[in-house]
Amino acid sequence: MHWFPCECVMLCHYNIIAAGVFWMFLSLLAAKYLNAINFYPCFMRFIIEHLDPEVFRWCELEYKHISLVVSEENVVFTNVRSGADKLSGRIEEKSVKELKPDFGKICILDPKAKKTLSPDDASLFDSFLFGGVLGNHPMDGRTEKELSAQMPDCEIRNLGDVQMSTDTAVLVAKRILVDKIPFDKLEFKDEIEIELDDGFSNILPYRYLIEDGKPVLPYGLIDYLMHEDETNQM
Repeated sequence: MHWFPCECVMLCHYNIIAAGVFWMFLSLLAAKYLNAINFYPCFMRFIIEHLDPEVFRWCELEYKHISLVVSEENVVFTNVRSGADKLSGRIEEKSVKELKPDFGKICILDPKAKKTLSPDDASLFDSFLFGGVLGNHPMDGRTEKELSAQMPDCEIRNLGDVQMSTDTAVLVAKRILVDKIPFDKLEFKDEIEIELDDGFSNILPYRYLIEDGKPVLPYGLIDYLMHEDETNQM
């Protein structure tokens, strides 16, 4: 069988196209798999500066949710003076203010910031810092007082002007920075009502992310609220 130059060229083109399609398929498959297992660039850290005197049960549930959402390898809990055994991830007794050189360029998530976090910020910062606090309602600006004001060389961003739970804030940041979804494309619900037993309910006065038509809550939170309700009725 004789091959003519034009036929060889065409065959070569077909092989190149087939190889390109194959590698594109592998790339898409890999991207889907890595996203499913919460793969993050190794330089991106989510830092939670614990601002309460201890790790309360509600706080513990939120922190465990954070470790699940961004994976233990990418989360750092700082200023944890007690209750470290309840948490998963890197745990530091020292404040982030003392450990700051370890974390590169830090962006503080503060509701008082004028600029909203965007997907482009993923390439501008090495670490993203959140105030870990069971927030008062209405907001009393603890993140600003405890972090932003004391770390003036760090840039700040907001996640809207409505208070979120700490785990919601981290999840929203993950959606923006890693999944590249702009803040205004995310769905939220402000103030949700949790139905308890015997016709009682508990109002959570914060902003929660809505996914698949439901607010995203820490695993075990509803059971915790029901247990607290039963205890209070005794």
